[in-house]
Amino acid sequence: MVPIGGEVHRVACRLGLFSGKLRVGVDGAPPQVIKPEKLDAIGLHRRCPVRIAGRDAWLMLTPTMLLTTRIDLVVDGRSVESGEPVDTAPVRRNRRMLGFLAYYVLVAGVVSLALGPVTVPLIERFTYKGAWRPELGGRVSSIEDLHKIPALGEERRAAAENLLRQSLKLRPHFSPVELPGRRDWLYTNLELGQTFAEYVALSPLKIAEGRGTIYIRPVGDFSPEQRRVVELTAEFLGDFYGLPVKVTEVTPLGNLPAKARRHNSATGTSQILTTHVANRILKPTKPRDALFYLAFASDDLWVGPLNFVYGQAFPRDGLGVWSIHRNGDPAGGADAFRLCLRRTVKTAAHEVGHLVGINHCTSFACCMCGSNHRAENDSRPLAFCPECVCKLLWMFEAGAAGRYAKLARFCRVNGLARDAAIFEKLERALRD
Repeated sequence: MVPIGGEVHRVACRLGLFSGKLRVGVDGAPPQVIKPEKLDAIGLHRRCPVRIAGRDAWLMLTPTMLLTTRIDLVVDGRSVESGEPVDTAPVRRNRRMLGFLAYYVLVAGVVSLALGPVTVPLIERFTYKGAWRPELGGRVSSIEDLHKIPALGEERRAAAENLLRQSLKLRPHFSPVELPGRRDWLYTNLELGQTFAEYVALSPLKIAEGRGTIYIRPVGDFSPEQRRVVELTAEFLGDFYGLPVKVTEVTPLGNLPAKARRHNSATGTSQILTTHVANRILKPTKPRDALFYLAFASDDLWVGPLNFVYGQAFPRDGLGVWSIHRNGDPAGGADAFRLCLRRTVKTAAHEVGHLVGINHCTSFACCMCGSNHRAENDSRPLAFCPECVCKLLWMFEAGAAGRYAKLARFCRVNGLARDAAIFEKLERALRD
């Protein structure tokens, strides 16, 4: 009850938690929405003008030491409730505001120290940061799992079962995923994997009639060695996915506008904006028969606030933008060329796997495992594990043994002896 000028007025206020606006109703009139004015730099002190009985008044929002907000109705410089003078002038960086800030920081510090032993384990548990174990994601499919998919017809179920039985021959040749170290992908990312049965039930990719070719568009200024890496990567993708792969004309770096290029002062490298390549170069020129349209950039990449990215996929449009810049200098000799080639073909196989709908693998050491750093990525094989290769063969209906023979030949010809031996071993396992 607020007496003003011999009359009694009822003032109802409600603060919108997310809008920062007040709803003010006087004498039962429809509430009016007014936005409080900030009186200090961080918005702790606020005020808003109101009219009561034809007189100007202020609603003052003032923080308290109990971490709440006090609302005073101020008329003629005094609080109607207490009669005490209230300063409605803006609050600058004075002791009062700094005192509140110091108080809030102190309270937050005390609370975090007091609850740390309880909250930290809970947070780690819910985010699985450092709490991931192989038994959480190291799952594999079974025939029974396929029978639980109601929409799978008898013919398709028989094909899926046949793939799964073949994959059983491959499992002894793959190591289970290991407990991650503090710098590894699974230490900081909660991923429980994706079994072949889950992939079949999801049916993530719908291949339209007449769309079965992968196109690669080089973007930037390539050295002869880099261009050779891109051409070999196209050959590898064709063998890996059993699809025709074509390399289109190069888009020179000079064709990119200034807004799509920048110089990274932290690394001293020039960079290309991934979204510009996808939206302005790939999307308008995507061929009619393209299943996927990929850009391989010679320069480093960035997107949004990220300082750099190895690449970015756009699954909805079937587009991908990746860079070979951080894969090493292929002109540095035979070993450097092989290292750059292996990193590039692995990135290509991994990212196209995502476009196909395959999630990161958490069951075996696999090309589809996530990686946080270069050493972790280099330690992964080029081959898909039994669970992931079933997804690939299910989608594209390729012959498994013949596919391994082609991949082994590619690796042997291009000096990737260790990977060639793995593919040969997998081929023998299927033919036995």
